[in-house]
Amino acid sequence: MRKKLLTNGRIYTVKGDSWNKKPQKNMLIRADGRIELVGELQAPVTEDVEIIDLQGKTVLPGLIDSHVHVPGMSLTELLEADLFSLKSREELRERIGSFLKEHPKQDTLYGTGFDMSIQDEEGNPLCAKWIDDLAEDKMIILQSGDMHSMLLNTKAMETIGLLKKDFVYEGPGRIHKDAAGCPTGLLTDTWDIDIPKHVFSKEEITEALLDFQKKMLAWGYTGIMAAAPFAKGLPIEILQYPKDKLGIHINGSILIRPKERKSRMEQLIKEREKTSASELKISTAKYMIDGVIEGNTAYLKHAYCNREGFTGTPVWKYSELTESFEEAIKNGFQIHAHVIGDAAVQMTLDAIIEARKAAGNADLRHVLTHLQLVDVSDFHKFGAAGIIAAVQTFWHYKEPGFYENIEVPALGRHRSENMYPLRSLKENGAVITASGDYPVSPDNDPLLGIQMGITRNAWNMGVADPDDTAYLLSKEERLTVKDMVEAYTINGAYQLFREKEIGSLEAGKLADYIVLSDDPFEVEPMKISRIKVMETCLSGKTVYKIR
Repeated sequence: MRKKLLTNGRIYTVKGDSWNKKPQKNMLIRADGRIELVGELQAPVTEDVEIIDLQGKTVLPGLIDSHVHVPGMSLTELLEADLFSLKSREELRERIGSFLKEHPKQDTLYGTGFDMSIQDEEGNPLCAKWIDDLAEDKMIILQSGDMHSMLLNTKAMETIGLLKKDFVYEGPGRIHKDAAGCPTGLLTDTWDIDIPKHVFSKEEITEALLDFQKKMLAWGYTGIMAAAPFAKGLPIEILQYPKDKLGIHINGSILIRPKERKSRMEQLIKEREKTSASELKISTAKYMIDGVIEGNTAYLKHAYCNREGFTGTPVWKYSELTESFEEAIKNGFQIHAHVIGDAAVQMTLDAIIEARKAAGNADLRHVLTHLQLVDVSDFHKFGAAGIIAAVQTFWHYKEPGFYENIEVPALGRHRSENMYPLRSLKENGAVITASGDYPVSPDNDPLLGIQMGITRNAWNMGVADPDDTAYLLSKEERLTVKDMVEAYTINGAYQLFREKEIGSLEAGKLADYIVLSDDPFEVEPMKISRIKVMETCLSGKTVYKIR
């Protein structure tokens, strides 16, 4: 590669405190793919330098997704019934029926993406009866868009023994039942029930992996935290890109479960050793502390409004969680914890603090992700313990249907109106990183994520005024454009332990950058998501470009 000079642009370094006020015009990239300088040229440009006129376009560092399930939606789009974006029982039935006609030889129909807020005309939730008549002789196994719930038809429930009179479930999840006590076909966080998984060939997985990478580069992502479990329950090998294909920076994780603590930690250590010299780094122990509000499996400090006296059941006992955290820290692993309910947040923060007292305060940059409910009394612990908050701003608004049909009935009005604190966490010292939890957010566009973080208002309901109150969620929790860009760049690099190589544009770092059609600092807040990623570059090489 020749030297490359980007000139006549608005180049944001994301370095220092006031970088947003000082866009630079030039960036010189060395032949080895590292940045030589950003700012005023120190010498005349020679003939061997490729000059690229940005024509006023904006340049940011390559973006980093702090929590993504590889390979996103790619396997679903290629091989399953895609149920994302469906909003009614009729649409769900039509999509499944069409898929069955198109794939008559499949013994089991798999689909992903259904919305837990879908109800019938009488307000009843999803159940097997909705889909039983579509294929009485085949199992239908569907996964929700949030990846926490399953919808099975009666044939599938019979096959796994769920309808047997002597079937007993004592796990942390929930088997939804009707008034008579019979399973409805809807299950939430029942990972310990053996439900047949969709088996993919090596060729199908490779195709999906490359399709996933193509999408991420088009969105402007050059680095990711691959959060376990991986999409469709695939093993950690899913993170290995074919050697002849360009990859992106990947930090990977392994899910630690209570009953498999020892074996999972041993696997984590072995995988780290195998990848120590590669661009893929296995750095993180992933923990599921609780479930989700929509299934009543999130762990709350106060009872659900729609289940008297019930606060949810955590996946871990506090003593076992603390011991596992201590083991992870002693072995040098970052903790990355899924927490939705405020009791789960408190439990995890306290367990990390206690574990660090015993295991040492190494620079492991522990992460809490999602953070739907956080008690005000726990805000200060983020800064005190140096905790990263990996947030999904795509969810930080009153989502039509979901807010009124799921969240308010479960949490009540007060808790619902105070969901997803953001500015409060930052002001209490949390390092904010950003993601869409893709494929939970099927549109993982980071420009939309930035817009949602600064508006906390609906992006898909024709709202023009960010202060329109119809879908606005806690206006006081908004961040700035600067905050959100940092969340997607330098803060994400910090979470991945790569801030010395990527995340900002400065001499010596890799020339990972994106070119935008417009400047997010100049565009109206509700129009930031209209900005296009024109080009994505890794180490100075173009890996995506709008032609």
